[in-house]
Amino acid sequence: MASDLVPPRPLTAAWLRSCASDAASWPELVEGEVQEQALQVGEEGVNSEVTQLRVLRAGGLERLLIVKRAARGPALGVALFQRWYQRERGFYAELAPWLSALSATAAHNNNNYNNSAALQLPGCVALGPASLGPAAETFCLVLEHLAPPEWHAAEPARGCSAEEATSAVAALAWLHGCGLAEPARLACSSWLPLTPVHLEYGPQVQAYYAGAWSQVRDELPQGTLSPSAVAICESLCESYPMLLRRLAQPPCTLVHGDFRLENLRFKAGAVAAFDWQFCCKARGAYDLAYFLALSLSPIRRREQESQLRRTYTEAVQRLASKTADAALAELDLDLCVAVLLILASFVMGAATAPEETQEMHWRSLSWLGQAACEWNAGRVLPGGLSGLGSSGFRPEISVGAGF
Repeated sequence: MASDLVPPRPLTAAWLRSCASDAASWPELVEGEVQEQALQVGEEGVNSEVTQLRVLRAGGLERLLIVKRAARGPALGVALFQRWYQRERGFYAELAPWLSALSATAAHNNNNYNNSAALQLPGCVALGPASLGPAAETFCLVLEHLAPPEWHAAEPARGCSAEEATSAVAALAWLHGCGLAEPARLACSSWLPLTPVHLEYGPQVQAYYAGAWSQVRDELPQGTLSPSAVAICESLCESYPMLLRRLAQPPCTLVHGDFRLENLRFKAGAVAAFDWQFCCKARGAYDLAYFLALSLSPIRRREQESQLRRTYTEAVQRLASKTADAALAELDLDLCVAVLLILASFVMGAATAPEETQEMHWRSLSWLGQAACEWNAGRVLPGGLSGLGSSGFRPEISVGAGF
């Protein structure tokens, strides 16, 4: 790998200008100087190395940007295997411009795409080389920083508000409607896998999950999962590839893959999503289950879930009328499949999570386990672990508000 392809540390103004994805949209880069610095503790990223870039001009601070590079720690091996960095670069190079154009055209023409608020994206200031190298050493994205006062984050441990949830689900339906309405567009992106972990990797991921569950089962704080949820986790040791195949059944759409509050920002009437390294083609229920189970406290989810499902289905039907019926025909069962796969994902994450994120993993497992049981998700497993619905179980540990 030629050394001149590797982004400098710290980034320089010259590199930024040479790799600018659309210089006309970022005029401050023409004359500005830059300073790269660490983010605050808790904002650095786990699957990528994330820093802040200050763009300076004679008058002072002009703009704050985000720099993403490949992870340096244990996450790098999984990231390379799953091609997370190729996916995120591909998203901003190919799919973000398409989605932004749809949003702009819809707003101008007031067509169907504008019936739900479009999902907003951080502007892509610069893309590193397309060839990422054996250790993704040339991977570098420079993105708009979705920061206060324009944008705000919801607190994951508390869950978002009812208004924020409605906006997020409507924006998610817009994203999925775009993909369902134009399947040929997604087919052109050969780097976009089927399912968040690649359909063909199902057996390998199942083996990894079985080992992770064996470890996590012994480390779970008391009361995190009900006996019914534990039974589901045990069954996943032998059913993961089957669930992946179900998630990959057409019609598929563009899926974010990690659609939860940590990766969303809000402002009046708008929602933005970032961290697209898990994007893929799959049933849209995966993103919807992710949001419902992990972005609302269990109490609020129970109160609002029916309305949010209606918001989603009605918007998708308006946006993709030709394929919506097939995409939504078995939404309830698709949500069951999705929540089980997400539960497995967080078990695997908890097995290797650094100490500072462990509480988040326990909370997420608790909320996912409750959703899985209340949706009777065990019915989609071999042998049908049906009847494992909620029986009044509530976690005994303090893993976030809302119980």
